[in-house]
Parts: sequence; structure tokens; C-alpha cells
Amino acid sequence: MSAAAATDPRETLRRAGNTVRVDGLNLFYREVPGSQEAPLVLTHGIPRSSFVYRKVLDRLSGRRRAIAWDLFGAGFSDKPPERERYRFEEFERVFGLFLDALGVERAHLLCHDVGGPYTLGFAARHPERVASLTVLNTTLTLSGFRIPAPVAASALLPASWQRASLPDAAFTRFLYGYLRRRAHAASASLSSEDEAFDRFLLLRDGGRLGLIRTLQAYRSVLPYLAGVRRALAGFARPATVLWGARDPFCRIRAGENIARLLGGCRMRTLPEASHYLQEDDPASVASEILRLAAEADG
Repeated sequence: MSAAAATDPRETLRRAGNTVRVDGLNLFYREVPGSQEAPLVLTHGIPRSSFVYRKVLDRLSGRRRAIAWDLFGAGFSDKPPERERYRFEEFERVFGLFLDALGVERAHLLCHDVGGPYTLGFAARHPERVASLTVLNTTLTLSGFRIPAPVAASALLPASWQRASLPDAAFTRFLYGYLRRRAHAASASLSSEDEAFDRFLLLRDGGRLGLIRTLQAYRSVLPYLAGVRRALAGFARPATVLWGARDPFCRIRAGENIARLLGGCRMRTLPEASHYLQEDDPASVASEILRLAAEADG
């Protein structure tokens, strides 16, 4: 490794994590140490990666073992080109295999955004592997959900046209400007340095295509969401819904719908947080995870 590579903060970030081989894919994850009870497993959404949990992991380190992983198609994980790999059923299946590969038989699960539906699906179909479940801003219904315009465009337009009409650099400038305005409670929640990391992670190794493929999976997601809602009937594991109240996309009604599906579980709103509550209010996210995990273990 060259001296430049050794001091490259992007390389430092990669070396801070680990990679595990799952079903032909290299999946990246970051882990912090803590108590040896059931670990916390954190799943991100789009267009982000496990890097979105960096502030939360800092607060969990030394208190509770926590694992934040990059979905395939994102971050430092592999980006398979095949469209069929990005179905929600496939994300759910690979999630289970990821836990198997790490030897995690039972975990406290936390999910957000696009990672929500299939984590909830996995939890509903494998409750014996769920110590507790914390749900951040996501949706299982159209009620309470307003699809962001860039998401709708990426889901509907051909990938080749998107990449030809809006080159990667212009695309990330537009996207992160949009996220700062709409998905964060304050632009200061995402520093310019962290945004540079995020943009690098989004584009590396064909990551833009992985993002487009994930978004295009929404074209056929409604039957999957209906199946998850049915599977959650009678779900009895400890759960909480934690919501950024200022989210213009996944509105409070969407969280209330999920809380009802989870047997009327506790719902807490964070009034000064938006869609990316992990960055707007990481202290509250970490404390809520720890609170629920302690109650579930006790």
C-alpha cells in the first residue's frame, strides 16, 4: 500500500470495518465492542450506507456490541449488476444469511428507510431470532408516505438514460443538495467532510447502478409490503418505533401504522429530527436502542 493510500481517510474508513462472504457477495460491516449479550444489528437505507450510523456507533461503543452493515449495492459491499438481486425478497434472504455468516443467532434489530420493510419481513418470519426491534423512519403502507421526486424518477426511468443524462458528479451534487434541504433537520447535521465520504461511497465500484436497481425494485414492492403486513400479525417481540417528526417523506402517520402492526408498541417522536434522525439526533437514537435492549434482555 502506498503512503498516500495509507493516509487516505477513505481507506482508513474501509480498514475500520470487516468483510464477510455471503451468497457470492462480499458484504462490508462495521462493529463496535460492548456487552456480549445479543448484539445490535443496524440496517441503513438509501442512498446511504452504514456510514450513516457513525455517530450512533460512537455512542454505543463499549456499552453494547453493535454491527452496522452495508447493503449489497451500497457502500463498501459488492454491487451486483443483476436486476433480480435487488428484489426485496432477496434483501430479506441475504440479511438472514449475513446474520448466519457472523454467527448471530439472535439480535436486537434496528432498521431505517428502505432497510425497514425487509428487516420487518425477516423479523415477522423469524421471531425466534429477534431479541428486540427498533424501527426508524420507513413505511409499510402508502398511507403517510410521500415518495421523494428523485426516488420516483430513478425508479421509473431506464438506468442507461439516467446515467447518460446526468453524469455522476452532477447527480451527486443535485442529490446531496436535495437531501440537505429535505431530509435533514439542519444542514449542519451532515458536515462537508462527511458528505464527501458519502458521495464517494455512493459512487464507488458502480454504486450508482446499485442505487438505481434498489430504487427500481419499488416498481413491484406493493405485494411484498402486503405480505409483510400479514406476517406481522401476532408479532410479540419487544419493539419500539422511533420517528424523526420533521420527515416530509415518511410522515408520523406512517410510523403510527407500523406501531399498530407491531401490536400497538411504544412510539416516540423526535421533534427536532427529520428523515436522517441518526444524524440529526444520534444521542436519542442510541439511548432508545440501549433502553429497549436492556428491557428485552431483563
